[in-house]
Amino acid sequence: MRSSCVVAFVLVVFGSGVFLGGCSSSAVQNKIPEGILSVDSMVSVLVDLQILEAGIDLNLVSVAADQHSSNHYYAVFKDHHITRAQYDSSMSYYSAHPEILSKVYEKSIAGLSEKQAKLVKH
Repeated sequence: MRSSCVVAFVLVVFGSGVFLGGCSSSAVQNKIPEGILSVDSMVSVLVDLQILEAGIDLNLVSVAADQHSSNHYYAVFKDHHITRAQYDSSMSYYSAHPEILSKVYEKSIAGLSEKQAKLVKH
């Protein structure tokens, strides 16, 4: 089930990147209100969350029966010095602005591809 969610996520991200776009990074950065993660910060968090999801899906990250996977999400938020509320607010903002969200997802895919290429090299 999670595997199909990951595939759906990638398809939606890729599809939205194909159909939307055209915003320059500087124009995007100027529109983001205070308290919302910057595009680059959001990309970094999303990349780490996607890697975490993949690890859980592939059973590389153990989630005990009495432990919820959200504990792992909080660890990612802590690593990025943000709260769940900041992430949720930022995701809500970007979701309401699909042209910016498209750029975030495009950069996230590029970041994941970069990390994958480095792993394949080694």
